[in-house]
Amino acid sequence: MTYGVNYSDTWMVGYNQPWTDGDGYDHYPDDGIGPYVIVCGYGAVDGNAASYSHYYSPFDVTLTSPNGRTSTASTSGAGYVRADVGLQLLEQGNYYTVHKETGYCPGCSCNHPLGGGGSSKLIGVSFSAYYKAVQVDPYRSVYQLVRPCDVNCVFYQSGSAQRFSFYPPPNYIRIGEPWVNIAGYVICETAIRSLEESATPLSCYEL
Repeated sequence: MTYGVNYSDTWMVGYNQPWTDGDGYDHYPDDGIGPYVIVCGYGAVDGNAASYSHYYSPFDVTLTSPNGRTSTASTSGAGYVRADVGLQLLEQGNYYTVHKETGYCPGCSCNHPLGGGGSSKLIGVSFSAYYKAVQVDPYRSVYQLVRPCDVNCVFYQSGSAQRFSFYPPPNYIRIGEPWVNIAGYVICETAIRSLEESATPLSCYEL
């Protein structure tokens, strides 16, 4: 039974994300949830575990957030085996995806620890805040960036946001833009965002 080749990764995806119409107005989901971000991870092993009827069992993957939340998955199989995990992005810091595999031998009805792997990403969220500057009509409004806004990533770098809503637009909004630190460089994930609405003033901050 071979040890196989190990693979792992950790990344982010956005759910319930808004879309922009031809006039440049952002449309947000009207479901009471709004957009949010999930940190995803996977672990996999690719090896000749099937020789002599051996197979990987169990194959365990765990994603751990900076404050200790975990998402786990366990599976088994021969050859290429993979499991996926995910957690909502709620705090800043290192998110770790770790996996380990054990080989099961039918001949001795025993398990052999084989190895594993892992990856991590330093992830955070910049929250930029905006106030309603212009009410275009009952459903459309223009927002301006609240200043100062000293964060890693300002979602609307122009300082202006256009918003469409089927209900009266809020006075203030705050956009969360996730970022990842790779080798000391902060990379803003401009395609992913979260949303907060308020009737009272909001400010910019880092998660």
